[in-house]
Amino acid sequence: MWRLLLPIGCASLSMVLATCGESVGPRGPRVTQLTIITHYSTRFVGESGRFVAIPYDSSSNPLPVSLVTWATSDPNVLALDDTGSFVAVARGAVTVIATAQSVTASAALNVLPRIARVIVTPAGDTLLPGATLRLSAVAQAPDGSVVGDVPFLWRSSSPEVATVDSTGVVRVLGVGPFAIDASVGSRVSGSAGFAVALLLDSLSGGAFACGLEGGGAVYCWSSLNFPLVGMGSDDVSGGRAWPVPGGVRFVTASSGVLTGCGVTGGQELYCWPFGFTYTYYQFVPGVAVLVPGPTGFTGVSVGEYHNCAVGTDELGYCWGESNSFGELGDGKNPQPSSTPSPVQGGIHFRSVTVGEWHSCGLSTSGIVYCWGLNDVSQLGIDSSATCPDAHPCSPLATAVSGGLTFKAVTAGTRHTCALTVDGATYCWGNNTSGQVGAPTTEICGDQYNSFPCATKPTRVQGSAVFVEITTGSDHSCGRTATGSVWCWGRNSDGQLGAASADTCTDQRDQPFTCSKAPIPAHAELSASEVRAGSNRTCVLANRRVYCW
Repeated sequence: MWRLLLPIGCASLSMVLATCGESVGPRGPRVTQLTIITHYSTRFVGESGRFVAIPYDSSSNPLPVSLVTWATSDPNVLALDDTGSFVAVARGAVTVIATAQSVTASAALNVLPRIARVIVTPAGDTLLPGATLRLSAVAQAPDGSVVGDVPFLWRSSSPEVATVDSTGVVRVLGVGPFAIDASVGSRVSGSAGFAVALLLDSLSGGAFACGLEGGGAVYCWSSLNFPLVGMGSDDVSGGRAWPVPGGVRFVTASSGVLTGCGVTGGQELYCWPFGFTYTYYQFVPGVAVLVPGPTGFTGVSVGEYHNCAVGTDELGYCWGESNSFGELGDGKNPQPSSTPSPVQGGIHFRSVTVGEWHSCGLSTSGIVYCWGLNDVSQLGIDSSATCPDAHPCSPLATAVSGGLTFKAVTAGTRHTCALTVDGATYCWGNNTSGQVGAPTTEICGDQYNSFPCATKPTRVQGSAVFVEITTGSDHSCGRTATGSVWCWGRNSDGQLGAASADTCTDQRDQPFTCSKAPIPAHAELSASEVRAGSNRTCVLANRRVYCW
């Protein structure tokens, strides 16, 4: 009879005892685990809340919370009832204890006086990459008195720029603005803002600008990376700039729209892409990759679709995804080249420079040679070749007309400028925006469009004598020996650095502001370098970067 009743009894009791064979107490399943699921590490006097704990059986099944009772180690600090509800009464540290049957769990709680504000010092300093700074935080009560012995939680707004440890020590890793917050109990916080100064030894222009700091690291930025860039002498030394990753150290660098390149002290050539990252929602430089070549390199110039460099043998080498107009100068157009290809002619160069679809080089004898697209006379030669779609071009390096001897040359998007050995500045090519720096009456173009232009080197107006020149998309700038900067050309984005009185018109006859002669840009700056980008200009003054 008992053998028959035992299974039946076990089945009948399962509704009460949860499962057959379950460890049970006198009134139900036995609690084997207890977990407090709400945690309050810090509360302020007068605040209330509720702790919740979940008991579990040996099979990890949750049991009713009504099994849990509550207690506090100091009711003078924290008033706590049997349901876990509490009120913070006075300052102190307490332990909250939950009990279910014979199982207990505990949580620590720190009750603080009411805090109205947190002050973080020092604030507003400009730091250098690699710097370390200890911050202090002070908590104040509503009456302004200091609340001592407060635990702060430290946080950096931009960990990629600077980190902060649990004691408030800041370590600068990158370049850009950042803020450090110190909070108490996640409800009251204070903040200190900082900028990391980008101190550079040289600049390179382009849609992306890059700079070389003393240790050989290259930092790059774009107009998207620098919210401070605008009309005015904005010091963007504390703006967001990104180091080229990979640990390569350079002695010279150049940057374009899609790519940057640099030459090391060992005369190796490296290039890196500019790519968009959703992590920071900005364009940043990628890892530098070694570019194979038949020789070492001494200098490089980066364009939008092609690049050129000078080898240790003084020959010119070009490569890129486009050679439609002979811009690589290797005589193989329209075939592109993924590796440096020698410029035909055996010309020995001091430097090379690239525009959008053309290239130029300064020979060791001071003659400027150009090759590539010549639709607006950006080559400064009488072109005899015809490239795709009947565009005039020269697939081989050809000496610029005029018989002048130069000491520097720079290629813009569709115009070119050069400095003679006696300090005179000459420009040629597209003059739609006044970027040649002198009035012209010539018209260039092809079967599709026509543009005001200068077909041969034309002297830039004005008495300023420059020691450095630079060209952007539709503007040009020069720097004198005393550090003053003068610019001319398109000014619709303030890239000339000063108000201009001239008006130019585009292909749709839409007017825009420009200057057809050099005008002084930001006389308050004494520049050691100037670089024109696509629609902006940056200078280096006392190793700081200023852009407009």
